[in-house]
Amino acid sequence: MAAGSTIREHTEDTRCERIDQFRLMIDNSLDVIIIVECASGRILETNRALERVLGHKKEDLQGKPFSCLFSPDAAQGTDLWQENLRVHGYVFEAQEFARADGSICPMDLTVAMIPWNSGTAALITLRDVTERIEAEMRRRESEEKYRILFNNSPEAISVTQAGGLVDVNPAWLQLHGFDRKAEVVGKPITDFIHPDDRCILDRRRRTPPDQLEKGYEIRDLHKDGSAIHVEVYSSRIRLNGKYAILTTVRDISERKDLQKELIQSAKMAAVGTMISGIAHELNNPLAAISGYAHLLSESGELAGQSRQDVERITVQTARCAAIVENLLRFARREKAEKAATDLNEVLQNTVDLRRYEMHVNDVDVIEEYEPDLPRPCVNAHQLQQVFLNIINNAFDAITERKGEGKILVRTRREDAAVLVEIEDDGGGIENMDRIFEPFFTTKDVGKGTGLGLSVAYGIVEAHGGSIHVENTQEGAQFTIRLPIPGAEGGAQLKEGLEKESSMGKKVLVIDDEEGVCETICHRAAPAGGERSGCARLTRRTR
Repeated sequence: MAAGSTIREHTEDTRCERIDQFRLMIDNSLDVIIIVECASGRILETNRALERVLGHKKEDLQGKPFSCLFSPDAAQGTDLWQENLRVHGYVFEAQEFARADGSICPMDLTVAMIPWNSGTAALITLRDVTERIEAEMRRRESEEKYRILFNNSPEAISVTQAGGLVDVNPAWLQLHGFDRKAEVVGKPITDFIHPDDRCILDRRRRTPPDQLEKGYEIRDLHKDGSAIHVEVYSSRIRLNGKYAILTTVRDISERKDLQKELIQSAKMAAVGTMISGIAHELNNPLAAISGYAHLLSESGELAGQSRQDVERITVQTARCAAIVENLLRFARREKAEKAATDLNEVLQNTVDLRRYEMHVNDVDVIEEYEPDLPRPCVNAHQLQQVFLNIINNAFDAITERKGEGKILVRTRREDAAVLVEIEDDGGGIENMDRIFEPFFTTKDVGKGTGLGLSVAYGIVEAHGGSIHVENTQEGAQFTIRLPIPGAEGGAQLKEGLEKESSMGKKVLVIDDEEGVCETICHRAAPAGGERSGCARLTRRTR
């Protein structure tokens, strides 16, 4: 009996010790712990964290239903935990509990079944998740702000991860010609970069991040296959726990075109300054050669082969003089006399100059002139030179590459300008960036000087217009844009001086070229007359 009593006492002591340890563990827990009788749903025990977290005192809740701790709006949550009370380890996330002061505290609720006084009770653990909920709200707000900025940004933005697109904004889709994200998301970013520029991306991937420049230029690909000049800014971000690249793309096509125009203008100005002096130097000996050739032709002393040779000299001298005149016109950009001009008529006259030759070479000319076209204030002769040069180039391109083809000449009005479009099917232009450079030509030696388009560029620019060229599917198209002045009419042509007889007059010829003086003196003096009126002045140099 004594032994049995001792065992019972030891067992009771052990049970009491465990109960004390259990109560001590509950009281020192940072989480709120509540023991609820399963049968009645009333609170049996609570720990000290209840008062610290929710502000309720232990004695105030003893024997009260557990549902009294829920917020007034959380009735559904009460039902949920009661329905699943007997499910071991059931967790309810972010339930709303009421603090003693009436404020709401979101808490995760965990239920575990334990034996209690020969019955069953629910061990309920409550953990304050206010900070987690607030952090989640801040994250959602941040994501919402990001999404708003992302979707409404005028800049094209993309997100790539592991080399593939994971997201793009509407501006990116519009820039690249796509309608839906599904068309591009999941594809390699290199699919949307020009093949010749993909090496730039490869080089950046091999470069340490601290050595990369912030922005760089590259060519993207449009859905139709055309190239888009863009400026790219990239930065690393974290997405779903992994590194990703956030890229902003800005279309700089207009800026690149403007840069080309500025470079072209600067180049033309530099070349113009250089050739101006050369042209003036060439003019003097050419004038002397031409003058002597005319004197020989008019002397009557030549016949047969000699006369033909002099005529050839005259023709070739005139050709050289025309080239020099083009050079001077290109260099000095002189203001020609302008007047309101019917461009349709100028184009018709220009086409008529080559109509027969184009007809016999199977080159069709299609003319589409807009009726009642406004009349810009221009110099008709200079513009005819521009049109003729472009038409000649189109004719040469067709006959050299195809043997037959067509040239379309069209006029139309666009806003405050008149447009002249000359299009051919001669195969297009290979060196597009150089066609307006002086002396650049792709024609065989003796078939072109390379001055035609550079002079045309200068003439159109002097008229306040622009000339643009692009390759089409079959050939090339030149577009000349000329402004329509606000005031009617144009500059009036100056009347020429009345001719006056020079018979019986004395002529003083002064020039720094002896050959020029001699030829003028010969021409000025009548046949058999004296040339005593021609005086030579010697310039003294220090």
